[in-house]
Amino acid sequence: GCWFAIRAFARPVVSVAVARQRPIERTLSLTGTVMPREEIAIGTAIEGQRIAEVLVEEGDRVAAGQVILRLETDLLTAALHDAEAAVLRAQAGLARDQATQAEAAASFRRIEQLRGSSAFNPQEYDKRRAVAVSSDKMLEVSRAEVAQAQAKADDARTRLGRAEIRAPTAGIVSERAARVGALAGSGPLVKLIREGEVELEAEVPEVDLPALAAGQPARI
Repeated sequence: GCWFAIRAFARPVVSVAVARQRPIERTLSLTGTVMPREEIAIGTAIEGQRIAEVLVEEGDRVAAGQVILRLETDLLTAALHDAEAAVLRAQAGLARDQATQAEAAASFRRIEQLRGSSAFNPQEYDKRRAVAVSSDKMLEVSRAEVAQAQAKADDARTRLGRAEIRAPTAGIVSERAARVGALAGSGPLVKLIREGEVELEAEVPEVDLPALAAGQPARI
């Protein structure tokens, strides 16, 4: 018997397309570190006070003027009360010296009007003039004491107000070093990324620099 092999050939299907230019996408992978564009270190000018409350955590977004922590105020409040009491004492002394000065000035004017008359007494005149001059100086001292006491009270009031530490600008808390019960020192208590703006710091190989341009999208 005879065997025959039959082969069938299918016609190839050809698709035709018009050649055109299309951009070739290229992705450049870099390794870097995300850094704050501007980081603000927030501390306090009142050293030696214990921290009473810490109201933020790392990663929290805060608004400008928001209270982020509080210091203990017992000593600051007591200092303010003492300063205000000193102001009252100084003001009382000023009122007393004003009355004394007014009386001495009036007495001196009366005897000065007698100059040239038979009733004029030179010794009494010198005495009253000395008293008037002395009372003027005492009044100046009293006014200075009131101003000094008022300045100390204003300073104590300012220190008490600084017991509440507020965010100077809106942003994101990047670091929280403050701990409740710890003493506030000279170092930063909280660090804040201004407006939450960060940037990527990465090294680009020189050969890849021509592939970068302003405005290109980036995925971090």
